[in-house]
Amino acid sequence: TEYFSPSNDIFYSYATCNSTDYFWQQQQQLGSNVSVIGGINITAAIPDYQYPTLNKRLPDGTVLNHQYERGDEYFDDSVPFGGIYIDYINELVKISIGDIQNVTST
Repeated sequence: TEYFSPSNDIFYSYATCNSTDYFWQQQQQLGSNVSVIGGINITAAIPDYQYPTLNKRLPDGTVLNHQYERGDEYFDDSVPFGGIYIDYINELVKISIGDIQNVTST
């Protein structure tokens, strides 16, 4: 992701988190594309800017990331939310294979 430099060496450790990837491996072996939640649409209310996790980027590239910058564009749904959380949700939508149809942030 653009938010973390490659030198941060961020990864998930099953050993550290006291877990296994058994479920994931089982699903890969089965080749399962089972719908778990039935193709839902999600509407998420964004409470405030939290840079770099939640922000808005104006068409000129300006990133709005502090509460004092919360003007009309905060309430303007044509100016999309961005940030780590939004990128994460978008990736979940992609890998859900249609199980999550759409996420709207407002």
